[in-house]
Amino acid sequence: MKLIEVVGYLGEAEYTPELQIPFPNNPTLQQWYKKLPQCNVEDVEKLINMWNLIHTKL
Repeated sequence: MKLIEVVGYLGEAEYTPELQIPFPNNPTLQQWYKKLPQCNVEDVEKLINMWNLIHTKL
């Protein structure tokens, strides 16, 4: 990261992962993703459990 800062690319999403926006073609998923850090741990754990359940049934 220090090298990225030195060459002046620190503020660019391509070089700074926390600035990258996932789901560039789906604004609904973008909004949902942005809200995840504000959720309580129990809700996120439930979400992970549901995700795993869905994928084990495929």
